[in-house]
Amino acid sequence: MAPIKEWFGGYNVIFSWFERNYGYSALEDYWKYIAENCFEEVIEKFKEGGLTAIKDYFEYTFSLDDGECRTSLENGKLTIEIVKCPDYEFMKS
Repeated sequence: MAPIKEWFGGYNVIFSWFERNYGYSALEDYWKYIAENCFEEVIEKFKEGGLTAIKDYFEYTFSLDDGECRTSLENGKLTIEIVKCPDYEFMKS
């Protein structure tokens, strides 16, 4: 799923409200719940494909939103450098 700029403002408000009212630990639990219930397919791909699957996912996702990242997978270590993040620029504005 591609990031959608308009969602980031909403996420920011929701997550800030959630943390303020229930605490950071509850927010982490909520994020885990979202991951397990909304991103099960992606999690399975990561489990099956390891770092290569994570690398491919980030490259693909950033390309969908006109972003750019550089990845390096060497000696069992994945580095992802965010070069251009339209969603971050949107939130800054």
